[in-house]
Amino acid sequence: MSKLMNQTNQDEIRGKYVQKFQEMLSEYNDKLSKLKNPEEVSKLKQNIAGLEKSIECAKVLPIVRDPRVPENIPDHNVWNDCWYDEKRKAFVTLNNRFLKVPNARTRNIQIQYDKENDNSGIIIEEEKIQFRFGFPVIQSDNQDGEFVWHILSTLEENMITDKIVKGRFRPESDEESVIYETKSDAWIEALGAKLSEQEYLLACEVMPYLVKTPIEILKANSGRPYNQKLYQQQMTEINQTKQQ
Repeated sequence: MSKLMNQTNQDEIRGKYVQKFQEMLSEYNDKLSKLKNPEEVSKLKQNIAGLEKSIECAKVLPIVRDPRVPENIPDHNVWNDCWYDEKRKAFVTLNNRFLKVPNARTRNIQIQYDKENDNSGIIIEEEKIQFRFGFPVIQSDNQDGEFVWHILSTLEENMITDKIVKGRFRPESDEESVIYETKSDAWIEALGAKLSEQEYLLACEVMPYLVKTPIEILKANSGRPYNQKLYQQQMTEINQTKQQ
């Protein structure tokens, strides 16, 4: 089970996240001043905007560490089951989606990594990675072949935010579009997908036209264990709303 750091450690690690992003931002801005190609300028500006937003996300990001992460990796280089390997200048992930990528282990960098390490992580060169929502991401395509950012980490329930859910179901632009994996129990059918409770609650906040049914009522209607007292309370509130 992944470990959630205590509050003191979380605050310290968040500070190092922010420092890392600010240093990257300074490098990006310096590089931007030297670019001439309009396409390169546009892409770098998008990455700068994503990094600026990541700084704000990092200030409140739950600090979670998967026990499979090598002990020599400092906490400020870890995002649950994904980490930055300073020696190799690359990111490593244990995310199941990446582990299943065809031919992922035939790349030279992966072959060398597998020879030197016991863990089964997938290694990705640093230059291919950006940061969005406070997490390392890589450019990918969704099931419709459209551009999205793919979060390298597997997200625990408390790591999923309203911004991430909005990026999955209602992105305002390609730059905001994101996909991710979670180990959470996804049983609530909504928005053409199955959502976990946390995803559904956040979706109710950011999706104005979503029919918002209280969780205990959803559980009862789905034959799942539910809190009878909360169920009655939620039913009463719904009936009162209908009568108004």
